[in-house]
Amino acid sequence: MQSTQIESGAFTGQYQQLELPSGFVRVERQSRLVLRRQHVPVECCTLSAICEVSLPEGGGGPDLLSRGAIAYVPGRKDHEILLPASEIFSCRLSQSAFLREADTLGHLVPGRWRQPLLFVGVAPGDLNAVANTLLCLQHLSALSSSVALDHDLLASLMMARLVGLLFAPARRPEQMLRIDAYCLAQRARAMMRNTAIPLTVIDLCSALGVSRSTLQRCFLQAFGIPPRLYLRTLRFNEVRRALQAPNAEDVSVTSTAMRWGCFHLARFAHDYYTQFGELPSKTLKGARPRRTHPRSLRRQR
Repeated sequence: MQSTQIESGAFTGQYQQLELPSGFVRVERQSRLVLRRQHVPVECCTLSAICEVSLPEGGGGPDLLSRGAIAYVPGRKDHEILLPASEIFSCRLSQSAFLREADTLGHLVPGRWRQPLLFVGVAPGDLNAVANTLLCLQHLSALSSSVALDHDLLASLMMARLVGLLFAPARRPEQMLRIDAYCLAQRARAMMRNTAIPLTVIDLCSALGVSRSTLQRCFLQAFGIPPRLYLRTLRFNEVRRALQAPNAEDVSVTSTAMRWGCFHLARFAHDYYTQFGELPSKTLKGARPRRTHPRSLRRQR
């Protein structure tokens, strides 16, 4: 799982996680809008939902997960989804067990479980009840050695509850994205990431054979932001990852910024600070191991 910070400002986050036999349940909080890329193993599926939104509702594309919606992503799928500053409930389950539960209760979506789906109109309070019950049981078990959790039973109960939430009356699944827009945006994104030469939006349009307005529409549908902003955000996040890498001691802010097409260094430092709430030099300093001064070594002898 990889997250790219879209909204500017210092990022803070925390999470609680309960391990299950074939997956997990997680409740996390984050302070900024991020684009999250997740890979779902072939034998699993994931369900994600917003329990509490910390930002005003509205804005973004159709793949911006909003309050009252559950996103379903099947196994063998790499998928990206925009997550606002919020409290997020997510779980990973056995896909075969999940589909058996849905089939047993008479809920079928012919041929569509093979692609990401969005279920809308879910009551956030119901999601909170599922998450809080499981996490409270985990906390109780951690406090008392006499309380043993039956994780198989918990997984089964949670699956039944989630299937009931997904298929409540008048609820219907929708495709999360138009496939043509998503594929084109993904091709452009791959070009952005896999070239040694910094690209512009015009370069992308020329290589893909589409107009600027078409590329704009596809990015808004796929990622909720225009390609120019995505390109800049991608560059800044790649610079940040390089500066935070374990071998960051061998890199410099200037060389890393220029490698990702950020040639106006004063403007880059200002925009980087706006994006992440700290200067790139501080990011690099935080990644480097602290060295002991020779004098302090002499004092310790």
